[in-house]
Amino acid sequence: MRKLSGVYEGLCPNCGGPCSEERLSKGLPCRKCLPRIPAGDSRHIGELLAERGVLRRYGIVYKLHVLLQEFEDFFEKATGHKLWPVQKLWARRLLRGESFAIIAPTGVGKTTLLSVYCLWLYRSGRRPVYYILPTENLVNQVYEKLTKYAERLGIDARIIRYHSHLRAAEKREAVNAIKEGAYDILVTTSSFLARQQEGLLRGAVFEAVIVDDVDAMLRSPKSIKRVLVALGFTPDAVDYALKTLRLRLDILAAKVRGRKKKAEILLQRLIEAEARLADAIAESNPGQLIIASATGRAYGLHSKIFNKLLGFEIGRLYDALREVDNFHLEPRRRPIEEAAELIARLGPGGIVYFSTLHSDEEVEELVARLSEKGIKAVYAKAGRSTKALKMFASGEADVIIGKASYYGTIVRGIDLPYRIKYAVFVGVPVRAQPLDKAVKNPRRLVRLAISILPGDEEVREAVKLLSKLTPSELQLVYRIIRDDLQCKTDNRVCRLVGIARGLAEKILTVVGKLPKPIRAQGAAIIEVNGELLYVTPDTATFVQASGRTSRLLNGGMTHGVVIVIEENRELVDLLAERLQRFMGGHVAFQRYDPVKVRESLRLAEETRKGRKMKKVHIETCCIIVESPTKAKTIANFFGKPAKRRVGPLMVYEASFFNPLNNTLYIASVTASIGHIYDLTIEEKGVHGVVIDNEGYHPVYAPIKRCLSCGKQFAATHTACPYCGSTNIEDKFSVIEALRQLALESGKVYLATDPDVEGEKIAWDLYLALRPYAEDIERIELHSITRGELYRALANPRRINPALVAAQVVRRIEDRWIGFSLSRHIQEKFGRQGLGAGRVQTPVLGWIIARYREWRRRRCYVLLLRLTSRTAIRLYIHGRDKLRELVEEASNGVAVEPLRIEEVTLNPPPPYTTEELLFDASARYRYTAEKTMKLAQELFETGLITYHRTDSTHVSSTGIEVAKKYLSAHGLAEEFKPRAWGPPGHHEAIRPTMPHDPEELRQEIAVGNVFIGVRLRESHFRLYELIFRRFMASQMVPAVVRRVDARVVIGDVEARLTVYIDAVRPGFLRMYDAVVIDKEFGNILGRLVKPLEVRTYKSSEVRLYTHGDVVALMKKNGIGRPSTYARTLTVLRQHGYVIESKYRKYLVPTRLGVNVYTYLVDNFNRLVSLERTRMLYEKMRSVEEGRADPVELVDELYRELYELSLLEHPLEVVQASGSLAEAAKALS
Repeated sequence: MRKLSGVYEGLCPNCGGPCSEERLSKGLPCRKCLPRIPAGDSRHIGELLAERGVLRRYGIVYKLHVLLQEFEDFFEKATGHKLWPVQKLWARRLLRGESFAIIAPTGVGKTTLLSVYCLWLYRSGRRPVYYILPTENLVNQVYEKLTKYAERLGIDARIIRYHSHLRAAEKREAVNAIKEGAYDILVTTSSFLARQQEGLLRGAVFEAVIVDDVDAMLRSPKSIKRVLVALGFTPDAVDYALKTLRLRLDILAAKVRGRKKKAEILLQRLIEAEARLADAIAESNPGQLIIASATGRAYGLHSKIFNKLLGFEIGRLYDALREVDNFHLEPRRRPIEEAAELIARLGPGGIVYFSTLHSDEEVEELVARLSEKGIKAVYAKAGRSTKALKMFASGEADVIIGKASYYGTIVRGIDLPYRIKYAVFVGVPVRAQPLDKAVKNPRRLVRLAISILPGDEEVREAVKLLSKLTPSELQLVYRIIRDDLQCKTDNRVCRLVGIARGLAEKILTVVGKLPKPIRAQGAAIIEVNGELLYVTPDTATFVQASGRTSRLLNGGMTHGVVIVIEENRELVDLLAERLQRFMGGHVAFQRYDPVKVRESLRLAEETRKGRKMKKVHIETCCIIVESPTKAKTIANFFGKPAKRRVGPLMVYEASFFNPLNNTLYIASVTASIGHIYDLTIEEKGVHGVVIDNEGYHPVYAPIKRCLSCGKQFAATHTACPYCGSTNIEDKFSVIEALRQLALESGKVYLATDPDVEGEKIAWDLYLALRPYAEDIERIELHSITRGELYRALANPRRINPALVAAQVVRRIEDRWIGFSLSRHIQEKFGRQGLGAGRVQTPVLGWIIARYREWRRRRCYVLLLRLTSRTAIRLYIHGRDKLRELVEEASNGVAVEPLRIEEVTLNPPPPYTTEELLFDASARYRYTAEKTMKLAQELFETGLITYHRTDSTHVSSTGIEVAKKYLSAHGLAEEFKPRAWGPPGHHEAIRPTMPHDPEELRQEIAVGNVFIGVRLRESHFRLYELIFRRFMASQMVPAVVRRVDARVVIGDVEARLTVYIDAVRPGFLRMYDAVVIDKEFGNILGRLVKPLEVRTYKSSEVRLYTHGDVVALMKKNGIGRPSTYARTLTVLRQHGYVIESKYRKYLVPTRLGVNVYTYLVDNFNRLVSLERTRMLYEKMRSVEEGRADPVELVDELYRELYELSLLEHPLEVVQASGSLAEAAKALS
């Protein structure tokens, strides 16, 4: 059976030569490396290649497989169980010697893996390993693990621990060992490193430093320097790394403040610092740094040093993996008394957190009250918590009490899943800051201003400016305001600084007069001891602290009970809002009910016995999208992701729990940056397609881009075919980086765009990665939202071969017709760069025909403005008649009503691609290319659904978005849900959030919505168009009064229809489908002098706009949502069409007319509208699996041969010379 089967240059995973699609899809090397197709895994393939003496690049896969198996055996011997999938991911990276951050929830095996890895490193006989932990309790736990594992492994490693509460003899022994360097593995608290780097640890350099759950260290420049020096970097290397980071920010500040000379001086210093940094790194001999945390918490400039020296950045994630019932108890008496009664009822196994607004005396009072009730409570006071922790862990104490501080011991340093069943918060954990300091932070200032100064124009301007700032600019604004620096340049940073200073004064004045507390966008202003405080719920602390009650245990989640005692309901609501935003899904605090709490507590006890547990799967994966913006948007759903650079790719690392399939994903998210392969432009077969008796073999080569001329091409050679430059950017570097990620992760999800073109990109990626990944699946994201990601991951699928085949046929057709016709045209007109295509030609014909009609019907136009909103145009042939009518009009025109009636107008459906292009062209004069670029960016940043669609269907999620918005704006009675078209592959284009453009600006400005690109006014205008049209589609019809009227001027009359009143506005409140002109009702039946009389030359027909042409393509069935804009762009690039300057009308050039005439005269059969439409129908049949793609290519080949565009008959090509070429290509 003949088939379509491609050949991919450079993709053989072993020799790097060409490899067939068939072999790549099975994860195999080319025929040259392995003549026979073997059965077996990557290890077996590696052994066969080694036996033949041809093991080359595949050795990376094979050797890692062998090494990982050795480590897994080592791990199993130490722990008694095999590596979990997530531990395998980290193990692969550890074994390659990579430095990185492990940010993942508690209970997934981080500490166990790292403990075994310490012993593995010891076995290699290199420098010692240093394990740093936050508390003495955790030091003891890790030490016990290490000694137990070492005994099981028969390893005589010198494992030394140190903390201040060791017995005197142990302490002396440990100090002597550390002083003499007589240890293989050292385990201490972070405070020991701070005290002893210049003492006992002076000169010590380690093979690996493991920083486990010590987030506090990441906030201190001194601590970071200590770790890096212990790792083997020279102090100079660390200092210069920080200096380069500071200089970059100083350069930006100087430029913004208009100090060009200072910026030039600083740039010179930066160049010098970078050079010295390179020298200092060369003098260093760094080991491996592993930072492990459940949340990450790196802030500030100094945390970026890791990226500068080791190539990764630590993230900041929220641990959403929990099974907790949240309750709110509103106290009827003092919170301390309420807490004592509650804890006495709940019994042992609790942890109590006091808000930092409460004093130590109040904590001591609760301990005493509980003692009176027979409950033994201990206070884990900062710096003196070790004894309290031991008493609670052993059961000597019933409950443990402490402050809700993010770095507090009982928030982070306690892991007792069997012991802790419930948590009581006495007051919502908060972060409080004096109000006069809070208003120096631009985001906090705007939060306050939106609520306290509604309608203030300066607030609107501040929101507008703040929503467009980059992170660096935002940091700079804060620095200028905080340090009271001058900023006189006229740019957005300085304008915002000026406005912010004025708003801060207004707020401080107004707040003093208002009753407290004051609620303001995610925050509250309260008064404590006469001082005004800006207070926000400390979400991170609440999540971390409440997480002590519920964690992963033996593959399931323990259940926890959380009760918040808080008299200020505002703070509880704010906490719920922030939890919902950061953790996803609905988060609510139930009203305290003793019966429900008892039931929840019983469930907590059951789960700790291994019953009624919610099972949780853990999966490691790499999610590959097309664009870096999309990757960044997805990764930021779950906090600030960890980052690292792999080759040319930025890779974001996040962990998140998917409630739809109870799976915890440890994910790397990155982008392929569009297509990676295309048909080669080299002379292989028929324009890049080898033909033989077995079928068609498209030859694909990696895409390259010339950095000199900007042209893109697909070839194996490294010189630009257009300008000869060797300054080339090669997509193969992307492939190599993705292969590394696939090898690490095991599971790969291909999340390319959800259309036919995206399916082909996914297939190319599948073939490139199949030899390296354990499993590869396809997911579709129809919007870039957290919910859509959950849905897609819960419903993965295999790549659709029919869609791939359709795109392959389409590409062959583009290439054969494009190359064949282009060569004819270039020879005919003697110009390089000319081209033609099957779709472009009829579109060019429409533009030419319209232009000719426009010229033929040229005339004078008399414009008469009857009201401020209504005008008529009369098309006049002859100057004398025009003068006559102008004179008549100056005396007045008669406006005669013909019919007045009330009519019902139904709302239009939400946008499809062609309708959006039409309206954006009509309303804003955007070109199709510009509209699609803006829509692409809105989609990638998660603001709208997929923008290449011909469906009007609205999902239940979309309907809910409309309901929320309309209800929140007092329009609930106007809501009328509609699904519109039937469910299909895509939805209509709609917003993903219930925010209008003004609200969206505010959400971006205050940091509630993350945007990966800077949005311009054009983005907001297009978003508004999409938003209003969608909201209108979910509203009730409008009832309007309509007038059909006649306007008489001398012997000329014109008829028009005007809507003069909205009896019931309905959807017109959101979308101006018609113009309501109430003034027109007042001039009916009267002689009216026009407000404006104007004449100009024009035509009875209008030239086509981009929107008009797209509408014609849709109507005639020769385009797809993904090709509308591209067709017009190509016509303009070839010089066949130009745009008018202001209105963007499309005008054919003389060249365009000549080329079109030549094509129609000589190749009409190939480029006719009917033939093009028929081909599109056949392509659709291939997509749906109803037609054989090979037969369609046969038909195309014969058609081109009959037109003398191809040299030999198909049968001759199949049977002759191409066979040898095919064999060579497939070798």
